[in-house]
Amino acid sequence: MIPPGNRSREEEYTTFLKTVQIGIFGYFSQSRIDDLERVKESLTKRGLNVKMSINLHEVFPKRPDETYAGYSLRISEALYNSSKIYIFVLIPPAEMETRLLDSVGMEYGWCYRDRKPHVATFIKKGTNLATLPQGALDSMRLTWTVDSYNKIDDIFATAIAYCESATREMFSRSN
Repeated sequence: MIPPGNRSREEEYTTFLKTVQIGIFGYFSQSRIDDLERVKESLTKRGLNVKMSINLHEVFPKRPDETYAGYSLRISEALYNSSKIYIFVLIPPAEMETRLLDSVGMEYGWCYRDRKPHVATFIKKGTNLATLPQGALDSMRLTWTVDSYNKIDDIFATAIAYCESATREMFSRSN
């Protein structure tokens, strides 16, 4: 084992990389979860530490007295609080969906409220943001990264580059 004082920068970075959790936020209904899983897989293949709220079910089991909505909120907050990089993948609701898809808007609002510096938002072309999320995006445009896409594969390279760049920035500030 190499003493901590003698480790190379590369070893330090590799260790640091494991501590930087990337949270992926998006709508899970219909086939959207498959797209989010593909984004996660593309980042994980690069050695990045990526989580979605569904990955927290074992760590945070549902309590017997907890409603599904309360449980969903609790694991969403856990993902938000444990992440250092936030990836939002926004896909418009299907016409047949009647339930308001507000969970991502809430998580997005937390990032804005806390002025999180490492937020990337990928918006499917043809999607219009509601007034408050658009206002947050306009306000944070100099800090946050925004891109649009047609197919989910279109965002892989940009998401990887963004996460690696944000991680390097955090690493350089840690020393």
